[in-house]
Amino acid sequence: LAMHNASIYQVETSIEFLLGDAFEMMRALAGIADAVFLSPPWGGPSYANEKLFDLSAMKPYSALFVVSRALELTPNVAILLPKTTTTKQILRFLKLNCSNAPESCEVEYNYLGS
Repeated sequence: LAMHNASIYQVETSIEFLLGDAFEMMRALAGIADAVFLSPPWGGPSYANEKLFDLSAMKPYSALFVVSRALELTPNVAILLPKTTTTKQILRFLKLNCSNAPESCEVEYNYLGS
């Protein structure tokens, strides 16, 4: 899907798509990645029943583990999270848990459907 979208916007020659185990790919890309986009599993469909999504509850790896590994590569990290994750939780999570987090952070909300 990402490759298809890149071709629609005519940027497919500017992006290198890699498919593989995320943590193996991160080791291979150390020092050369410009940005990392993460779309990790959130722990199964039961997350939708939670009033507030807990970043530490992600399975099989916590958000802390996944984001800290990505920040070892680049400060340009994007992560797709459930809509029940709050901005306050994200900022507190970064401040307390990611010593290599950038000084500033942009949070963008996108909602589809109800």
